[in-house]
Amino acid sequence: PLVVTGSYTGDLLPNVKAALNAEGGAPISACRARVRFNAKTNPPTIQSSFNVSSVTKVSTGNYGVFYTKEMPSGDYPFALSLGNIENSVAAPNVASIRSIGTPTSKSIRLVSGNHFNNSLPQYFDPDFVSVVIF
Repeated sequence: PLVVTGSYTGDLLPNVKAALNAEGGAPISACRARVRFNAKTNPPTIQSSFNVSSVTKVSTGNYGVFYTKEMPSGDYPFALSLGNIENSVAAPNVASIRSIGTPTSKSIRLVSGNHFNNSLPQYFDPDFVSVVIF
């Protein structure tokens, strides 16, 4: 990993771009937090994370992700994904994950389920959920 501490004089950008394998002139950005967790356990089992202190299960398919260090505000972009190793009635083919409420500087709330049918959403706990905060 690339770690920069203290003050730095000189041109840091070429070193950072080389360390990140980011060629070309497009700007680079880093995620501020990320987590992958097993949603079938209670509490959810964090499998990999950065700047995430905990994940809580509010109810089936409903989770809170809490940051170790706060974001500057709740106005940040994020990406979400989910996966199921087994396909079953509890894990329908058409599944999605989305945020609920307004993200805050301390946390984000998520729900997973089948949100595409015309009836009430069918919530379920997927095998894994991945969240990346920018």
